[in-house]
Amino acid sequence: MRKLFYISFVLLLTLSGCFEKEPEPTQNHYLNAKIGTTEWKTKQVGASLESDGRFGIVGLGDDFSQFQILIGFPIKQGDSYTIRATTLDNTNSPNILINYISITKGAFSSASITEQRGLGSQIGKVTITELTSKEIKGSFECKIANSQGVTNVEGQFYSNLSK
Repeated sequence: MRKLFYISFVLLLTLSGCFEKEPEPTQNHYLNAKIGTTEWKTKQVGASLESDGRFGIVGLGDDFSQFQILIGFPIKQGDSYTIRATTLDNTNSPNILINYISITKGAFSSASITEQRGLGSQIGKVTITELTSKEIKGSFECKIANSQGVTNVEGQFYSNLSK
């Protein structure tokens, strides 16, 4: 779990340039999720597309909570990517991570699902519906877990891209 927080922290620092100024209200960028039965909406959102095609998006909530989607391989518009149960060690590192971190609710991750679902089992997907050099839009559905159990999560995102 410590590695998960490290990955999350590094991504947040990488994307911090996306949050230097408040987005214009007319831009309508978002990362919204339904976590279990709770609706979660971002106060700010930022995304990064690396030169090799890897992608990350982070949303910050009003309560300092954070929602992240990380894809560690090249992405393309119109494609859906399967999320499989993995571990956070060097041999089974996940290619896709979905994390939700809350001060009041704790940390949830798609990487924590292995105990409940078995290594390699399909636990969700991320779909990229629009991808340009400046913006990305998509949806996701997944199971995430912490020490207290498994939660379903689904949502949509739309953001400018920083490189």
